[in-house]
Amino acid sequence: MVEEVRPLSGNGIALLGLALRAGTDDVRESPAVVLAGELLRRGVRVIGYDRYALTNFA
Repeated sequence: MVEEVRPLSGNGIALLGLALRAGTDDVRESPAVVLAGELLRRGVRVIGYDRYALTNFA
């Protein structure tokens, strides 16, 4: 997915919905964790929001 996006270094992106399943706080094996890590590695500012899982994502 990251390869399909234009160069984002120096820009920011928001990830909405971080949990593996809707309505839970479980972020284990969540694709959002992998995506956020790769974006951060490429110099992108990442902001995430999930009203259930936010405390488990950090």
